[in-house]
Amino acid sequence: MFFEYKRAHIHYVSFVPDSSQNDLNYHHESKESLVGYSGLIACNTSDNLSYTNANNLSPYIYNLNRLFDLVDGSFAVFKISDRSFECLTDTLSTHKIFYWQGNEKEVYVSNRLELIKLFVRPDPNLLFYLQYVAAGGLYGNSTDHECIFTTPGCGRLRWNASDGLQVDRYEPLETIISNEETYEDLIRQTSLQLKNVARNLVTYHKPVVSLSGGFDSRVALNMFWGLNKENVTAYTFPDISIDTKIAKRLASIHGVTHHLLRPCSQPDIRELEDFIQEYHAPFFDYNHVFGYVINDEIQAILSKKNAVLLTGLGGATHFGVSGYKKVLDFKEKEAIICLTEYLIKKSYLTDNGYQALKKHMINYYIEEYLPLLNKNTPSYHLANYHFFFERFGNYQALKNHINSSENNYYIPFGNKCFLQSVFASPKEKLFRHKKYSIHHELNYQITNGSTSPIPFTKNIHWDATKLNRIEYRLQRQIKQSLINRLKVEKKYSDQVRRSFFYDYLPHYKEIIHSYKKSELWDYFDHEKLNNLLMQENLYENHSSFISKIVPLLKMNI
Repeated sequence: MFFEYKRAHIHYVSFVPDSSQNDLNYHHESKESLVGYSGLIACNTSDNLSYTNANNLSPYIYNLNRLFDLVDGSFAVFKISDRSFECLTDTLSTHKIFYWQGNEKEVYVSNRLELIKLFVRPDPNLLFYLQYVAAGGLYGNSTDHECIFTTPGCGRLRWNASDGLQVDRYEPLETIISNEETYEDLIRQTSLQLKNVARNLVTYHKPVVSLSGGFDSRVALNMFWGLNKENVTAYTFPDISIDTKIAKRLASIHGVTHHLLRPCSQPDIRELEDFIQEYHAPFFDYNHVFGYVINDEIQAILSKKNAVLLTGLGGATHFGVSGYKKVLDFKEKEAIICLTEYLIKKSYLTDNGYQALKKHMINYYIEEYLPLLNKNTPSYHLANYHFFFERFGNYQALKNHINSSENNYYIPFGNKCFLQSVFASPKEKLFRHKKYSIHHELNYQITNGSTSPIPFTKNIHWDATKLNRIEYRLQRQIKQSLINRLKVEKKYSDQVRRSFFYDYLPHYKEIIHSYKKSELWDYFDHEKLNNLLMQENLYENHSSFISKIVPLLKMNI
């Protein structure tokens, strides 16, 4: 369903899922103005108001900022009058709002990138593609088009006839990362808000939990502890056997309908390209093959009206696992340079390509985060900034957009209060596998002290039974060899990607060897890449790189 607002100088187009339009009312109009939303808005207070009906937004029409104290979700809210337009996004801007300013008197705004592109002459942003391929993610507010941008986290886009277009934040990042409340109070507030959101979701929606069996998805499922779970569904794909077993048990404890996905067969390369185009990825990436093989079953689960997909972080909340600990040895600008150098896969690039990308990313990080680091913030928080405000806010939004198709999604760890808890927490609380981590404490608060719905232990996330200390030690000794074996078990998702990669490796080599001219291609070291392709076994990061660069060459960027 489309909503369009057009005046002489501003053109706004909003898209909402067809699967929901019969049950939801996205717009409310009065004599003075019109207020509306796209995405998912859930009440995080005990009032449990429904924001599926935009009529409940009308009390905040003159102060939309106030609304953001009462709601959570992945959404954008807009207000329109004859001479003005205002749009605000969720805390991490996971529900993207795109804008293009053709000139001082011509502005296009939409929650869909492909709709903006209908009005814009193609102008590829080479550094955007280079960043994705060589730095493994999407950072900043740029897009694959040179002149199209997204709003930042806590983003606010305003236009009026006298001042034109303004893009800023309705809440500065300082209020998220520097908070006067204690860590303990923030954890209690976060758990309360998540429980309120869960109550809102089961009342007005049909929640679907992507239940991997890991730490994030356990917290997501436990949000519904003690509620009527008739409309709650969970699904698991067979990634690691131990996780699958835990997921099945957790779903049984909660009494929710649980689907163990049976992936379809591997597609040929043309099928995968059609799939990627259909789901509006801004660029090809053959690593999406796993999304393809599970897509039909996920879409069948999400096909019911008002379905909302709940997902986790998709990565660790701390600096240690991913190598961010290198940042600890530096301060302020030096820490930014260190993090940037860590993120960029230098071996793929020419020296000019490396320097161009490095300069681009350092300039962005200095502008965005250096003022925050100057306030005696621990250096490791730079890694947290990168994870939440860049990788999580951008990459996860794209990932969820593809996996959930036209459905709405909710990410509990995008909750503003949770982010405040992260930045207020002692360093040791950021390690999810530790006994007293943020995840453990959230679970304790959400379930009112019950340990049964989410049985954590210190070592990985083994689903141990309640035993006294001696019995527990004996059981751990017996099971330890099994645990060690399962810890190195190859993920099914990785197996699918690797199998697809080697099946089409001759095709990839042919394209790379034959390709001669491309502005993007000039940034990469052809000799090193040719030497790489001659190796019999390629490392995971090498195969991922090739899976990204080949389709971009085919697009002739």
